This record gives sequence, structure tokens and C-alpha cells, in this order.
Amino acid sequence: MNTKIMDMDELAKRAKQLRASGKKLVATNGCFDLLHVGHVRYLQAARALGDLLAVGLNGDRSVGELKGIGRPINTERDRWNASTSSRFFQRCARLNLSPQACPLFMSKAETTLPKR
Repeated sequence: MNTKIMDMDELAKRAKQLRASGKKLVATNGCFDLLHVGHVRYLQAARALGDLLAVGLNGDRSVGELKGIGRPINTERDRWNASTSSRFFQRCARLNLSPQACPLFMSKAETTLPKR
């Protein structure tokens, strides 16, 4: 079992532990169908914003809707395997953020949205 993959309950518990110790959870998400240098740069920037980076992966249906016909090129399972092998993906989840799991920052490409 891959210890980087968490469900939302686990992520909420981890977020609570981080907040209690004064640390920051940063979350981001994406398709990551074809991982490229742009992804690496924005994951590095997102990681620098806090103490733990949680990355959500869009499902196959979502990737197809966002990217168009013929996508995804890599299946969701393959994207999970590739993503969790990367050092930038510290924790991975299907992000459906609840108030309990809400990160201090949500980072998307070059935009950072502070928690309200």
C-alpha cells in the first residue's frame, strides 16, 4: 500500500495535527496526464508555501472534459502511480475539501489563494 495516498478522512486528521503544531497544509490539484516542467515548477512553488503539500488528481472523466477528445492519455491508475513516485507529491488524495481538511493555502499554478 502506498503511504502517500490518503482519503479525505485521513487528510482531515493530518490537517488537524499540522494546525495544532503550528504548521501549514498546502493543497493543489490537476490532471497530471502528461507531467512536464511546468507542473514541476508549480509543485515546487506550492510546496514552498507550507509544511505539507497535498495533491489532488483529477479523475479520468474530469481530464477528458478539461482536455478534450483522446484524453487522458494515461489512465487514472497510471497517473496515481507516476505521481506518488514523485518527490513533489508528498500526499495524494481525491480532493473534495471539507472544512476539516481545508488547507491554509490552496495553490494553483502561479495563483495562491489564502484560506478565508
